[in-house]
Amino acid sequence: MEPNHPIVDEPWRFCIIRIEYFIGQRPDESYIDLTLQEGISMQKLRFLRPRQVRIDDVFEARIEIVDIRERRWENLNLWITGYADSDAGIEFYAKDVVKVA
Repeated sequence: MEPNHPIVDEPWRFCIIRIEYFIGQRPDESYIDLTLQEGISMQKLRFLRPRQVRIDDVFEARIEIVDIRERRWENLNLWITGYADSDAGIEFYAKDVVKVA
């Protein structure tokens, strides 16, 4: 089993409240910003170079951020997917993730 990325402790506790998808002219310019909320705590994460993006129904979606670097896929180090019991309609791969102020 692949580990979760450490950028957010237990990301499945947070609900996605905003999604912003910027598609650049070059792949390295594209990113997805997810704003996550748990109670009054909010975090904004930027996923760089997203690939194979699927966004369906994300009402009250909860996610997992899985570190897949051991697969050694070129420019794909993370797998973002709906948490097992959340019915989240979101899934994509990304090169990296950073917190946005």
